[in-house]
Amino acid sequence: MGREAAVAALSCSPKHAFVFDDDVDIFDEREALWAISTRSQWDRDLIVCPGLRAHPLDPSVSVHGVGTKAALDCTRPAPPEPGLRQFYSPANRIPDHVMEQVKLEPFIPPEVLQAIPTR
Repeated sequence: MGREAAVAALSCSPKHAFVFDDDVDIFDEREALWAISTRSQWDRDLIVCPGLRAHPLDPSVSVHGVGTKAALDCTRPAPPEPGLRQFYSPANRIPDHVMEQVKLEPFIPPEVLQAIPTR
């Protein structure tokens, strides 16, 4: 389904499209990059479509308005057979109640701690 969604997105005129599962917050750059790096293989999941009509304001297209579009399927792989369990494990996350018990102050200077994003 991810590949079909990616190709459909390209028809709406973007130059590239990325397709994610619903467990990825696409507005969080770290989550999106995590999904790209752990859920896609570029030789298998990259769809390149050359010779398509491109946006006229794109300076990289040919004089005739033709360019290349690409999409990347960043969704979890499907189960090996219909009805079988998904073997792909979800993101490793430390539970909030565990993180609340972690105290970094004894190990990291305060000015460094203040620079670390808390999410």
